[in-house]
Amino acid sequence: MVRFFTTRPFFGILLLTLTVNLLLTWVLVDRKEQVERIKLESIARAQRDALHNELQRLVYKVEALGALAVDRDGHIVEFERVAAALRDDSIVQAFALAPDGIINAVFPCDPANSMLVGQDMLSGSLGSNEAVTARHAPRLTLAGPVTLPNGGAALVGRLSLYLNDGQGHARYWARPPFFCAFPRCWPPQTSICLAT
Repeated sequence: MVRFFTTRPFFGILLLTLTVNLLLTWVLVDRKEQVERIKLESIARAQRDALHNELQRLVYKVEALGALAVDRDGHIVEFERVAAALRDDSIVQAFALAPDGIINAVFPCDPANSMLVGQDMLSGSLGSNEAVTARHAPRLTLAGPVTLPNGGAALVGRLSLYLNDGQGHARYWARPPFFCAFPRCWPPQTSICLAT
């Protein structure tokens, strides 16, 4: 007795196996993409949090500088001593005080930073558009990178400083700027994460 094998069951099983394999491959590829997306979101969150913490730290430094280096009448007292205590890392290139928009004190007063004294923050090249726009904004503003008089580049941060007028009212005094050396202030791991 001769048996004839039909190819129908063979092709049916082959088609079913291929379909299951394609489905499993699609699920695994989709799962891998989800894992990569979650990793990227985690890196982005970590970078965001690190940047937020660093900016918050700078805000506290500027507020402390204003509270300790400017008296109730708006006179600058012990600016160098206070700025030296607050400049605890190499990211902050300089702290400055600029009542009426003109920089009249800078720390550290090395040859590069001394060129900042006398610069007009409201009409010069040190982020003047941002300075005018954000003059009375209650939050930190960053401009840059801007070209400094010595040819270097920096991010310029400003935070409005208000003094107590003696009657319990806040009186605007200035926006003391700080200069962060650019691109040193941008953490290297950030650019690596953005590049991959």
